[in-house]
Amino acid sequence: LELTVIQVALTKYMTEFITYWGRLLAGSMLATIPIVVLFFVLQKYYVQSVTSTGAKG
Repeated sequence: LELTVIQVALTKYMTEFITYWGRLLAGSMLATIPIVVLFFVLQKYYVQSVTSTGAKG
């Protein structure tokens, strides 16, 4: 069992002669979903932070 970050692991699906597009795109989705879910969970705090530090005038 080899532990690497998903971005590095995805490069193994691209070789000199063939690219496994299905596996590459599925892995990309698995890497993206947690970030999107985390953003939606914390969106309220993110918006509050941006609006409170915005320019006033």
